Formats: sequence, C-alpha cells, structure tokens
Amino acid sequence: MARATYLLPLFVVLIHLRSLASSTSYGNLTAPSCHPDHAAALLQLKQSFLFDYSTNTLPSWEAATDCCLWEGVGCDSVSGQVTVLDLSGRGLYSYSLDRALFNLTSLQRLDLSKNDFGGSCIPAAGFERLSVLTHLNLSYSGFYGQIPIVIGKLSSLISLDISSIHYIDGGEIDTLYNVFDSYSLLVLQEPSFETLVSNLTNLRELYLDGVDIASGGEDWARTLGKYVPHLQVLSMAYCRLVGPIHYSMSLLRSIEVINLKLNGISGVVPEFFADFLNLRVLQLSFNNLRGSFPPKIFQLKNLGVLDVSNNEQLSGNVPKFLYGSSLETLNLQDTLFSGVTLSYFVNLTSLTDLGIDGRSIFTEPPYFFINKLNHISTLRLSSINFSWEVGSKFSWIGDLQSLTTLKLSDCYSTKTMPSWIGNLTNLRSLDIRYCDFIGPIPHSIGNLTTLEYLAISDCAFSVQLLSSVGNLRNLRFLQISYDYHGLSGPITPAIGHLNKLAVLILRDCSFSGRIPNTIANMTKLIFLDLSQNDLVGKIQNPTITLYLIICELCIK
Repeated sequence: MARATYLLPLFVVLIHLRSLASSTSYGNLTAPSCHPDHAAALLQLKQSFLFDYSTNTLPSWEAATDCCLWEGVGCDSVSGQVTVLDLSGRGLYSYSLDRALFNLTSLQRLDLSKNDFGGSCIPAAGFERLSVLTHLNLSYSGFYGQIPIVIGKLSSLISLDISSIHYIDGGEIDTLYNVFDSYSLLVLQEPSFETLVSNLTNLRELYLDGVDIASGGEDWARTLGKYVPHLQVLSMAYCRLVGPIHYSMSLLRSIEVINLKLNGISGVVPEFFADFLNLRVLQLSFNNLRGSFPPKIFQLKNLGVLDVSNNEQLSGNVPKFLYGSSLETLNLQDTLFSGVTLSYFVNLTSLTDLGIDGRSIFTEPPYFFINKLNHISTLRLSSINFSWEVGSKFSWIGDLQSLTTLKLSDCYSTKTMPSWIGNLTNLRSLDIRYCDFIGPIPHSIGNLTTLEYLAISDCAFSVQLLSSVGNLRNLRFLQISYDYHGLSGPITPAIGHLNKLAVLILRDCSFSGRIPNTIANMTKLIFLDLSQNDLVGKIQNPTITLYLIICELCIK
C-alpha cells in the first residue's frame, strides 16, 4: 500500500494562495464560498478513505468550513465551484474510487496519483460527467484491469497520465509499492489504444507507462500520428509495443519527449527523428532496434537525454561533440557503437549521466580528460575488463569525486572487484549486476558511508559478508542476491547497525548459521527477504513493523 509522502506541485500552492486572497473582502466584494454540493461530495470522498492505513487524514476537510480552503482543493473565483482536486502523494488508501467524485462536474484538473485504491478497477462510468476536465492523473495508485472507454470521451483533455509502472533507482523507498518494479496492472484491450485516443485530439501529454497495449499490434505509431498530432510528451515505457516505428509518427512535429523504453520495438531508428527540432528526451532503451543510428540526431540543439542502451544490434559512431550541446544524459551501453573516445565528452559541459560499453571504448591516457569529467554524477559501465594491466586503464574512475551513482553490469576480472571503488566517498547509489569478480566483496566498500542504495545481484563473489558493510549506516536499500559462487558463512551481526534500512534482501546466496538477532534493531524495515539460504532461527523480540517477510524460518 502506498504510504509515501510527496511534495505538493507548485500549482496547488498557488491555488491555495489564490483562495486565501479571494476570501479577503475589498469593499463590498467578497469571493464566494465553496459550492455546498461540492463540499458534500468532497466530504463523502473523504469518508471513503481508510485512515487507519493512510498517512494523511485530510484534517482541513471539515464540515461547515469553506472547502475552497481545504488541502488540495481549488475553486473558481467567481462561482465557488471546485475546479481543481490534487491529492497526489497523500498516502491515501481506499478499496475503490468513490463515485461522489463525479459530482464535481466543474473539475478541470484531477490528480489522484501516488495513492492506493486497493487493486480496484477504474470506474467504468462516471468520468463522462467531468466534461471540462483538461488534466487527469491516476498514475501509481494501485488501479487494476481494463482502462474504461469513458476516459477516451474526455475530449478536452490536454494531459492524461494512467501510468502503472514505478522504478526504484536509489530514490524514495517508503512503501512496498516502491520496492518492486510494478507489473502491468492496467490493460488496453477493449477499448483498444486507438479507441482511447481517437477523440483526444487536444492531447499534449500522454503517459501510459506499464499499461499493457499488446493488443495494439504494430499500429500504435500510426495511431499517434493520426489522432494526436499536437502531442508534446509521449511516455509509453513497458507497454509491450512491437513492430517498427511507422512513418506516420513523423507528423508529431511538436514532440518534445519520446519515452518508448522496455518494449519490443524493432526496425531502425527513423531518420525523421532528427526533424523534431523541439526534442528534449529520446529514450529508446531495451528494445530490438537495429541498423545505424542517424548521426543527425546527435546535432539536435535541445536534446538533453539520449538513451539507446540495450539495443544489441544498434550501431553507430559517436561524434566529437562541440561546445553548446545540451546533452545531460547519454547512454550507449550494450549497443554496437564503436570508436567511443572519452575525450570527446569533455565538451559536453552539461553532461551528468554517462553510460558506455567497454567493448566500444578507445582508451586514452587519463590525463587527457580526467580533470574535465568532474561534471558527471552518474556513470554506467558495462562489459569492462578490470583485470591487471587492462583494469588499470579504468582506475581513473576512482578519482571522479563528483560521482553519486555508479552502475556496473556484465563486468569481469580475474581478481577481485577494483578497490578504487572505496575512493568514491560521495556515492549515494551503487548497483553491481551480472559481474564476475573473483574473491570477496572488498573491505573498501565500507568507506562509502554516504551510500543510500546498494544492490549486488547475479555476481560471483565468495567468502563471507564483511563486517565493514555495517559502516554503511545511511543505507535505505540493501540487496545481495543470486550470488552463484556463494557468500559463505554467517550473516555478520554488524548488519544490525543499518537502522535506516527500509528494504533488506539477502536472497539465494550461501549464508549459513543463525539469523542475527541484531536485525530486530532495524525499526524502519518494511521488507525482508532472507530466503534460499541455509539459515536457522527467527527474529527475536522484533520491534520492527514489516509489511512483508520472505523467509522460511524468520517468522515473527
């Protein structure tokens, strides 16, 4: 269930300020109070929330008070009718969305995102009453099943967000909803994707991340060009899209954001993408794209994010970038790009997130570039050989004191993991996956005292988990799993020092012995997984309140 608390969007703060100002008398002019029918509808909506499970009780929502001054509510300054309802990130819980909401027929903006509606369906009827709605956000709210056709009838919509996928990337981890990448909770079968958008011709922003649109076949791109030509933001990650990108998509001349990652899109990256002069984000990672990447896309002046990683048949050449490029994120991991010369990135003074594949790197003496890459805060490396002389060519990474995030995947070494990782004392997130390192996790990891997120999975470390891990007292997420050489021996009692942990996953290693009693000191744990080990015992006298325990023996 959702419990996270998020900051109010700026426009809601402005709405409250406007409401306060409008309630002040100026001569004989006084702004009207909230419409009584709308106040009654809001109070009924409040009663539908189970506050035993919610983190916000909406204390300002009280009868006999002006609902235009209530938290998350905005009203028309003349009629007093409710035009805005923004309950985003309030940690509210309910078994379903109460139909009293649909009595607020003057709503223009509705945001219920980041709450929990208990796996219920989005109501099949009711939204058609909100005919003047321009902004609708139901994302990350635990809805399940078919997206109803009535949403496709809201012809005034400018922004629609019904995303149902969420990622942990070292960010906030307060609830079980934040622990996992969500599965596809919502589907578009009938109505189909075409049926949903065919009347939404005013749409400027469309977010459907995680919605299963497999029934759309290969027509999704043609549908976009035909019905929503004024689209500026397109985010359809993990939607099970297939087929090539149809030429009809070239009609989206105002497009600024394209996020199509984690699909099954095939074919080539279209040349016409270089004609999108307003394009700021191009996210095509984890697809089946092939052929040569159009070099003109690199020249787009407004492009800030370019991620084509994990397209193993996609090739291209990285240009020597000139000053003035807006690129902030560039990720070419697990592609066939060649001739990647690190000094080429020196001119990218806005670059903060870089992902490169070791097979494509042309290594240079580090003094050519090392002092000029300190603007990079996130570094993603794959297929790097850290062995002996070869590994020394990458020791410069340990000098990048600007790094806050380091991700290693498919790397290997004939000896242990490089000890220079312990020099990166500003790291907040360290993610190591599918790496083959001989020997133990190095003691130097204990130097990374600012770490909040540490994930080591599908690697080949051996020997026991070192007590130096107990130094990482800012950790909120710790995962060590699927270690196929085996971290032998007991779980170090020092792990109990990590009293900020929300998630602890030590799964499918070769830990043995008793479960340390010190785990009971972790009062903020919401998820614990110690399964697939050879452990005995249980958590003794726990003071922790867990949402979920996955462990054969550690029963409270």
